[in-house]
Amino acid sequence: GSKISTKIKIINNLIKKFNNIIIVGGMANTMLKHSGINVGKSICENECGSLIKEIIENSKKYNCEITTPKDVIVSESLNGKGVEKNINEIEENEMILDIGPKTISNIKKKNK
Repeated sequence: GSKISTKIKIINNLIKKFNNIIIVGGMANTMLKHSGINVGKSICENECGSLIKEIIENSKKYNCEITTPKDVIVSESLNGKGVEKNINEIEENEMILDIGPKTISNIKKKNK
């Protein structure tokens, strides 16, 4: 598939049209990493710092809330047992596998 950075560029266009954007998966991992959050061994891109900064600035400029995970399910491998953790508790040897229940609840509230 295409690089995460290619997909993340689309967010800049969406910011101008929506007041709330929910980002999960590899795009969220990349945003979290460039916001200072440890994402361990999770899929993400390392060379997107300026793009993430631009997205955050544009979201403020156009009054668009960017929602990223607050909790996640992590494991040391794709086959491992998933453990729920807050986003700031991820260890270097863990990878994010999915969003957690708090994040799901937050997304549900935004869709009402």
